[in-house]
Amino acid sequence: MKLKLSGCYTHGQRPVSGAALLQAARALAAIVAARPAPIINDCERRDEFMVALLAGALCEQPNLLPPNTTTHALDQLAQDYPGARRASVMMAGMPAAGAATNTTQLEVPAQATAVIAFSSGSTGKPKANRKSWLSLLGVAQRLAAVLELAGRGVEICATVPAQHSYGLETTVLTALAADCRIHCGKPFFPGDVVQALNQLQSPRLLVSTPLHLRVILNSGVRLPPLAGVVSATAPLNAELAGALERAWACPVQEIYGSTETGALASRMTTQSANWTLFPGIRFGDPARPELDSDHLPPGLQLEDQVRIHDSTRFELLGRPQNMLKVGGKRYSTDALQAQLLQLAGVSDAAVWVPDGAARPAALVVCSGTTPAQIRSQLAARVDAVFLPRPLKQVEQIPRGATGKASAAELQRLLRG
Repeated sequence: MKLKLSGCYTHGQRPVSGAALLQAARALAAIVAARPAPIINDCERRDEFMVALLAGALCEQPNLLPPNTTTHALDQLAQDYPGARRASVMMAGMPAAGAATNTTQLEVPAQATAVIAFSSGSTGKPKANRKSWLSLLGVAQRLAAVLELAGRGVEICATVPAQHSYGLETTVLTALAADCRIHCGKPFFPGDVVQALNQLQSPRLLVSTPLHLRVILNSGVRLPPLAGVVSATAPLNAELAGALERAWACPVQEIYGSTETGALASRMTTQSANWTLFPGIRFGDPARPELDSDHLPPGLQLEDQVRIHDSTRFELLGRPQNMLKVGGKRYSTDALQAQLLQLAGVSDAAVWVPDGAARPAALVVCSGTTPAQIRSQLAARVDAVFLPRPLKQVEQIPRGATGKASAAELQRLLRG
């Protein structure tokens, strides 16, 4: 398979071409080849992340994508994969690159392992998932088609890290599948997002998460014109999606996928609750969530519970561990959390079922209201058997770069 770096990255106002990335990748590959081992891709900048990814292809070593870049997570990877070295450390010791060549293509074996991606670990120890180049580029091509990136000169700014499957697909793989320009940074605060978007040209695409989009919207910052907003990693409710579309005068599209499957479906949140599989992906059996596509391993199934409508459309019900069943009634912690976030005064919330508990618990960040008032408002929206007990007010819910909070951290706050 051919990798073609037709697009480029931008670091501030400075463009970084595909030829320059490939030249740097050859230099890094030479360092790795001297002591062959997987590459721990901890690069924060997306152009440097791409360099490490290409270097892995050149020296036939997979990139390890840590669930986060904390010292603990990186040390754990080094322990689990003896000899693996951090890309950022190796790149810091590389000699200065000379003049870039015009080469922007690289041949890779379709079935070779390109990356080993790790789940977020929000429900336990991160799980390793091997991804071939066939799988990655299959996702990239379908995602580029759904987002209509080809031939439009789209420029992308994202708040999610490249190590996460969502960030990898939207800000790294799209550079291999479409002629688009991608901002190297990972802006966090609303003002940083504005600055990053202003360094791009129209049409601009903002890639983020529901939690981050809510923060940006509520901050009142003025964004430059957007061609669209893309959201993933957690359910986006229709009310927030509608507010984003009205404030920023652009469509909001949700992407559905997982570390195991990659991105595979989308929906326009304000228009439909149902999801549509990407072109070339279908359900092999209408009665089972088994996926049929030439870029996915045979027999791969969705881990979430879904209601299948036909070979390409489905309704998402939730992950099995997030489903609540009480007295013959069913609900999900995701739906309960969405209801909390719609209440006046609630700026953040987390709902989960603690180990050994029969009922959900909730943490809320709120102002101008009390937990008792929140319970009263929630009781008008949700069946009493699903009301979270306890429901505790906290100052902040610690979340990772994709907006997820680990069960261990939530449990600590609940006890604290």
